[in-house]
Amino acid sequence: MKLLSTLAAAAMLAAGFSTTSLAQQQKEVETATHGDWAVRCLEGTEDCRIVQVGKNASGKDALLVSIQRISGAKTQNGTEIPAALQVQAPLGVLIPYGVRLRIDEGEPAPLNITRCLPIGCVAGAPMTGEAVDLMKKGSTANFAYVLQNETVIKISLKGFTRAYDSLKPLARPTQ
Repeated sequence: MKLLSTLAAAAMLAAGFSTTSLAQQQKEVETATHGDWAVRCLEGTEDCRIVQVGKNASGKDALLVSIQRISGAKTQNGTEIPAALQVQAPLGVLIPYGVRLRIDEGEPAPLNITRCLPIGCVAGAPMTGEAVDLMKKGSTANFAYVLQNETVIKISLKGFTRAYDSLKPLARPTQ
């Protein structure tokens, strides 16, 4: 099944599930690394996520990818949602374009920008098990956004499986 439809079906939960904004978090500490992924936890809690910073062609930080495991979340058709993806892109991105995710040479999936903060614009979506499996089997996650031209930031999936599997799923907040 296509990544686009996988994320699109999961997007129904986006309004009902809110991850903590990167700008509003308590102090995070890095607790482990697996390949190119770091595990960061809110200090003194089991609230952990895996993260990776993507670099632009000049070698500067250009994108922050964060994935958190969750439990108890489902799409409207009952499909389990085991994770939430959040991407922080730079200020100035073309908002209607959003951010596009493409695993290896697969089909691009749009991620809508939900808000812009002084540190960047945030996009994200809940992830189905199928989307997580695509990342586990892939080698590169390509994230694209438009500033003046399209910019593609390559995120390595080396160590993704070990990093993801090391996370404890957090219960989905009740409404």
